[in-house]
Amino acid sequence: MRCSQPTPTKRRILALGLVCLFTLSLHHVWTKHGIHIPWSSVLQRHDVELVVQKLSKSNDSVEMYVSSTTTTTSKVPAAWISLLESEDHVRSSQNEIPKIIHQFWDAPGVPKAFAGNIKTWTKKHPKWEYWFWQASDVRLFLSTCFPEYVQLYKKYPVTVNRADAMRYFVLFAFGGLYLDLDMVAIKANDDLLNGHPCVLTEETYEHSIILYERVKHPNLINAYMACHPAHPLFRMAIKDLPKSRAERDHLRRTGPFFLDHIYHVYNSTNLNKTGHELTILHPNMVMPTYDKGQASVLRRKCMTSRNKPAAFNKACRSFQNRKMGNQVFPESYANHLWTHTYMAERRWKSSPSLKITDIVPKAVNVTRRILRMCTRNGS
Repeated sequence: MRCSQPTPTKRRILALGLVCLFTLSLHHVWTKHGIHIPWSSVLQRHDVELVVQKLSKSNDSVEMYVSSTTTTTSKVPAAWISLLESEDHVRSSQNEIPKIIHQFWDAPGVPKAFAGNIKTWTKKHPKWEYWFWQASDVRLFLSTCFPEYVQLYKKYPVTVNRADAMRYFVLFAFGGLYLDLDMVAIKANDDLLNGHPCVLTEETYEHSIILYERVKHPNLINAYMACHPAHPLFRMAIKDLPKSRAERDHLRRTGPFFLDHIYHVYNSTNLNKTGHELTILHPNMVMPTYDKGQASVLRRKCMTSRNKPAAFNKACRSFQNRKMGNQVFPESYANHLWTHTYMAERRWKSSPSLKITDIVPKAVNVTRRILRMCTRNGS
């Protein structure tokens, strides 16, 4: 009986099967003899090369990224991991906060409603670079520089957790000023930040003391953070993210209460005395107003403030002395508008949007900057 010749498709399937069998056999031998092949680095290089190929089809020249990416990308994770794991807390080679503004949105484009907010920052900080991060940028950044955290990032149940977590990685790697999109610049922040290694802010006391009743230590908030690269506070925050994943409250999982916890742990160590000092701003400086949606709750809590701690009563007096208004102060450099986009995520993502370059024509191409800076640190 005569057998028919296999079709080209069958031949390809047979060849693929033989390759897989051969690879598994080699893997078994390598494992037996303790040989480890860094597949994650190989895969990351492939992912980055795909991005480079995509960029190379645009009008911009990317030859420098092609040459560096194909030779050094596999080294990048080790470079950042060594910084992350280092216990040698000597001062960073760059102790000044870089003049970079970072903002993030988890969808293509920017909601048109935030365009005015963004322009307040770029107009008052004309010499600063503006980096606008989208979800694709963050995935490339983590897979290239922090691959061991990619799965943690992907498995966060809600977008706000990813938005919170990414800012810790970005400030650790690049430094600069991170801002929520509902932050508004009142005046240039240079004088507020110059000469400080890292600047954080307390949340407005109407929230932290009256609403949350954190009377001993008003909590910090992560909507406004500025630091130099490789600051040990953010090393500590990143390394603690896997532990906090089990928290049910997103504020404690990745948000302001998580940052506040990291701050108190950090402050209990000697790190705060090694040139990595933290400057904590009074909320009047960049968080002067409260969430208007909480006004009735604030009034009710202050009306029943009998037998409350002194700090609580003081915060209520301040609230009442403002005639329960919501104005900024003469000393204020910025303000937070308390938009809470995560509470209406679908509505915001489907709202009219603009390209970031329509708002900030000179916005940095974050994808290409990731490739350049990460590969440089890996070389």
